[in-house]
Amino acid sequence: MPQPAKTSAKQIVAIALDIVEKEGAEALSMREVARRLQLAANALYHHYPDRTGLEESVATEGLRRLYVRLKRAMGGGTPRQDAQRLAEAYLRFARAHWSLYSMMMQRRPKSKERAELDRKIRALVDGTLEQIAGPDQVQRAACSMWALLHGIVVLEQNVLLPEDREHMVPDFAIGALLHGLERSRQNTSHQPLIRPR
Repeated sequence: MPQPAKTSAKQIVAIALDIVEKEGAEALSMREVARRLQLAANALYHHYPDRTGLEESVATEGLRRLYVRLKRAMGGGTPRQDAQRLAEAYLRFARAHWSLYSMMMQRRPKSKERAELDRKIRALVDGTLEQIAGPDQVQRAACSMWALLHGIVVLEQNVLLPEDREHMVPDFAIGALLHGLERSRQNTSHQPLIRPR
């Protein structure tokens, strides 16, 4: 039987993550994690004072995995191809890990590690979209991309897209957004720097 002192936070998070992935976030409890580790429930409180802290660690691990997937999808293509790959990697992750993704999207206190992962993901997305939309529009472009991808995932999960179109919608929507960002930058670059009064 494992000893509480030898049970690491990493082991606890691994078990919690397994529960969330296979059974959903609602199945996660300190008692269930302790049972699977063959520990008394109060043994976990050495690492996590409550379920909220454990959920934060699980969400942080999910964010770390998402960052790795996004980073792996990048490079080797045009900015538009990179943005397309990034969007597709985001959708694949969210679809394959819906319960974990939902937990990641909930508002909760952010650890330093999670805040740093947020920053890295934003930098990755901003660096890609800035080449398409330009430095003046990059923040709007990034927010638009995230809203589009999150919206697609939620619509798919709730089976709100027409069945005959559910595979066409993401490709069309992402392509339309990227095309619009390119056009917006072109139009802006052709406008005079000084507007007549």
